Amino acid sequence: MRNALFARTDLLRRVQALFDQADVIVTPTVSVPALPVSQRADRPLMLIERIVGVQLLVEPDLGR
Repeated sequence: MRNALFARTDLLRRVQALFDQADVIVTPTVSVPALPVSQRADRPLMLIERIVGVQLLVEPDLGR
């Protein structure tokens, strides 16, 4: 248990140090492989053959 607490504290300090260099850390929010580059922002987001959630961040489709 003691080792786990030390490891947790170490991880917390390292994550806090990241914010000395960045204001935001962007991480994946789904447990599936990355979306294809061809995914269009103006089309519904499909994951595992299902339409999912609302896209809150939209980037231009550079493949047009």
